[in-house]
Amino acid sequence: MMKRVVLSCLLGLLSQPALALYKWVDEEGNVHYSDRLPPEQVSDQHTEIDQSGVQVRQVDRAKSQEEYAAEQAAAKAEAERKAKEKAVREAQERKDRILLDTFTTVRDIEMLREDRVSAIASNIKLTQTYNEQITEKLANTRQKIERLEKAGREVPENLIKQVERSENQLRENEAYIARQIKERKALEAQFKQDSARFRELKGLPPLEEESASNSESAEEGEAEPADTEASDTP
Repeated sequence: MMKRVVLSCLLGLLSQPALALYKWVDEEGNVHYSDRLPPEQVSDQHTEIDQSGVQVRQVDRAKSQEEYAAEQAAAKAEAERKAKEKAVREAQERKDRILLDTFTTVRDIEMLREDRVSAIASNIKLTQTYNEQITEKLANTRQKIERLEKAGREVPENLIKQVERSENQLRENEAYIARQIKERKALEAQFKQDSARFRELKGLPPLEEESASNSESAEEGEAEPADTEASDTP
């Protein structure tokens, strides 16, 4: 019975000329049709129907300030994520171009790595040798001070300052060696990464696969003479 009443009202409204019709659902789930949209429904979801009963426009519920703020924040986060991904991708493309323009073969990368690592190793060795000299000199100075103190004589100021300078120099040199070791590790890691990326860009097999292949070839080569000797045995 209720459906018939609603249908009759709908047909009656549609039969009137140049009359806009709205459809909406109230909080209790009831469907309403009217040529006038109640003020409280303006910001809620509703449908606009033409004179033929065809849906003309669907109006979504207006977002609350909290929903709008959350939507804006999500859009901003997504834009920042895409911008970051683009920046990372472009940076990698630049590195790839430099890598391909700088090196021709994997061996070129290895040679440069060996040169750089060797230079750092030389710096470390030189500093360690210098520290040995400072340590020996410091020990001699301390012995002089000890003999003077045992003899009850005054220790000259220059000897005290010499000890301080030597101790400071040793600390600085040890810190320098630590930095060089850290730099060497970072350098080796970077060259390993560059080598792997170069292989990938050139379509070469990973280093692990190449090493395994070389090992298998070497083992096969070592096995051949044994077979030959066995065949010569009467």
